[in-house]
Amino acid sequence: MALFSCPHSSVVQIPLLVKHLLIFLLTTAFAHAEERYLLAADTQVIEINRAGKVLTFWKHPGHGGIYDAARLPDGGIAYAHRGGLAVFDAAKKLVMEHKAVAGPKGAEANSVAVLEGGKKFALMDSGVNQIRIVDQSGKVVSVTPLPDLKDDPLHFRYRMIREVSGENAFWAGQYARKTVLKVEIGTGRVLQTIPLDPLLKPSPTVKKAFATLQDADGSLWVATSTGCQLLHVDAKGQKLGCWTKEDLGLQCRYTLGLSRLANGNVLMACGDYHMQKTDEGRDLLAEIDPSGKVVWKLTRDQLVDQIDGVIDKGSGLEELHITNVHVFESPTPKSAATSPIHSFIDKHCIDCHDDSVAKGDFDITALAFDLNHADTRGRWTRVFDLIEKGEMPPPEKSKVSADERKAVVSQLSASLLTAAKEETAKNGRGPVRRLTRVEFENNLRALLK
Repeated sequence: MALFSCPHSSVVQIPLLVKHLLIFLLTTAFAHAEERYLLAADTQVIEINRAGKVLTFWKHPGHGGIYDAARLPDGGIAYAHRGGLAVFDAAKKLVMEHKAVAGPKGAEANSVAVLEGGKKFALMDSGVNQIRIVDQSGKVVSVTPLPDLKDDPLHFRYRMIREVSGENAFWAGQYARKTVLKVEIGTGRVLQTIPLDPLLKPSPTVKKAFATLQDADGSLWVATSTGCQLLHVDAKGQKLGCWTKEDLGLQCRYTLGLSRLANGNVLMACGDYHMQKTDEGRDLLAEIDPSGKVVWKLTRDQLVDQIDGVIDKGSGLEELHITNVHVFESPTPKSAATSPIHSFIDKHCIDCHDDSVAKGDFDITALAFDLNHADTRGRWTRVFDLIEKGEMPPPEKSKVSADERKAVVSQLSASLLTAAKEETAKNGRGPVRRLTRVEFENNLRALLK
């Protein structure tokens, strides 16, 4: 018998597509955490897995020049675009905006640093040469003045900001001046200056200070944008290593944003802006070990057919414009490891529908398990019906004992009923109305089963 009998229920034969969706939904909440990559890509933000599969993306009208983005602990994202800071919740709803301030040459925000687990955000605002920290409502908490680069073109002033580990300070790149600064939060006092030119190799292209990434030992990695070099310096700014794109064996137009992988290696975004031929932008991401060796790459061919890029007006080539990368672990609900149905999922579903197999093109890690949302709860109600009927998991694929099925049905029933009761207590029952003929027949069929 169906779990609920209400005006909106429809107890009918579930099509094959929904049966596949069952596995997609059922196993989502109990998948193991995996590293994923959030890509800032000019007009959009893209989430991919290690295999290069696009899992989801964000596009918002009027937001361009997205140079920096980060996943938040609650499943949302924050990014800096030319016009300021944007924060989205886990449902992709825009929940906060903080606009860049226009100076004499205009407005341009370049970077965001997520502070205190997403309670605050630091925005690099090049138009007025400052870093502003705002809270979740967008209220300004503090302003850090930076050296005034008013004589520099707006787009060539500052780039990425990152927190300095263990200090009340930010790293900031003076882009065209090829200098990295450590500045004290609030006062703007410059604590350290690292000129890059003396440390980099000779290059026919102009070198810049684009992105930084600090190691646990205080050493610093720096990417130079058009100069296509990766620099590693110690805590005092002395060179530990320097590699050109040729040294790294990369084919790219830029070396850009940096992030840290769980194994300690550096993940670098490689830009494909202003290509004359596609081979110039072949490599989009590169994993680099401490010795400067590239141990893994993601190429354009792996992504270009999955997302819409930007057509360069000069060459006519499609460019993906990946400017920065943020490594994060996919969220695993706190209840996953201890759930009564965890062993059921592990035994009967996960082998065919994790991120590496994804039969039926379903990745079980792409959707959160959340019964507080009515739409999700409705899908889990259909899941309940299919499991109770014995249609899922497919009998020919997985032999489920009567005890196992009884246990998982009991767990799902209790969870769904609890969530429904909580919503009713909070919002009240929906309005009473006459059933349509189809709804009446469906409910009658359920009652007489």
